[in-house]
Amino acid sequence: MATEEGKRSVAASVAQSAAAGNSIRELADRVVASSQAATVIEVTSEQQFTAMDQVATAMADIQRAVNENLEGSSQLEAAVQELNQLGADLKQILGRFKV
Repeated sequence: MATEEGKRSVAASVAQSAAAGNSIRELADRVVASSQAATVIEVTSEQQFTAMDQVATAMADIQRAVNENLEGSSQLEAAVQELNQLGADLKQILGRFKV
């Protein structure tokens, strides 16, 4: 009886050890998967940061272009006003001469 009980105890211990081993392997697999997921998240985050930096640079370039366009439009408006004034002056001068 003691031998039989010892065999059952050993068998139970072996089964428990096997179950613990399986649990440890499963845990190790999950740790590896979590590590891989963290690496993917890190790479993706870096890519998003780079993309956001590029978007910010592009927006700054667009703002510069808008400001340059605005300055050009202001200069064009001033030139048109000056031409208009010159045309009015020329018309006045020509109006003095009668043919």
